[in-house]
Amino acid sequence: MFDSSVSELYYKALTERFALDNTPLLAAAGASFVIGYLQYVYAIRLMLSDGRGPMPLWMHLFYLAHDSSFSYTIGSAAGRYSNHLYLRGTSIAYGIWSFLEIYCIYYAIRYHRQLEFSPAMGNHSTSLGAVLRYTFFLLTAMYCIVNLMVELMGGPGCIMHWGCLTNVLMIVGPTHEFLRRGSRDGLAVGFCVVNVFCAIFTFAPFGMWVRGMPEVFDKTVFYWIGCVFVVYSLWLLTIVASYPPKPNKDTRSGKSTKAD
Repeated sequence: MFDSSVSELYYKALTERFALDNTPLLAAAGASFVIGYLQYVYAIRLMLSDGRGPMPLWMHLFYLAHDSSFSYTIGSAAGRYSNHLYLRGTSIAYGIWSFLEIYCIYYAIRYHRQLEFSPAMGNHSTSLGAVLRYTFFLLTAMYCIVNLMVELMGGPGCIMHWGCLTNVLMIVGPTHEFLRRGSRDGLAVGFCVVNVFCAIFTFAPFGMWVRGMPEVFDKTVFYWIGCVFVVYSLWLLTIVASYPPKPNKDTRSGKSTKAD
C-alpha cells in the first residue's frame, strides 16, 4: 500500500494554493479545464458528423478508467478538506468527462462497431458479444494500469501528475489515426489547434501545473519536454491541415462549401 501521508501532502498543498485570492492559478486552471472540455466537444462533434472521431477507442477506455477513478478519490478527499472548491470541482469535472467517455464508447459500439473495432479484431468485430468482451477486458486492464500507477506515485493525491500525463496522451495518442486517415474524415484542424494550446498550457511557466505545484514541475527538464510536445502538436496540426477540406453541402442554399 502507498504511504497515505504522501497523498495527503499533495492534497494539503493543493487546497492551500487553490485559494480565491490566487487569481493567476485559478485563471490557469480555468484555461486548462476549458481546453480539456473543448477536446471532447470536438471528438463528439466529429463522431456525430463523420461517424468517427479523432481519438481511437482505447483512449476513451483509458480516460474513462482515469477520470472515473479520480472523480471518486478526489470526491472522497474533498469531504476531508471541507469540500474545498478545487477538490470538489475537479471531482465533478472528472465525473462529467466520464459520462462523455461512456457516450463515445457506447456510440462506437452501437453505430460504428466494424469501423472502430475491425483494425484490432478483424472479422470478429461483426460480433457484438466479441466486441463487448474485448471492451470489458481492455477497460478492466485500463483500470488496473491507472490504479497500479497511482499506487506507485504515492496515492490518489497525485492529481497533478496524472493530469499532466493525460494531457500528453491526448497530444500523442491520436498520431497513428491522423497518419492512417489520409483525409479529414473524423479529424479537424480545430481539434489540433486545441491540442497545441493543451501542450502550451500544460508545460508553460504560467500554466496550472507549475503554478499549482512548483516543487514538482518547475524544473528545466519539464520545460524542455514541453517544447518537444509543442513541436509535436504543431507537426500533427500540419498533417491534418495538409489534407483536403471536407465538402459540406448547405442544404438551405444548395451551395457547396468547405468545412473543417
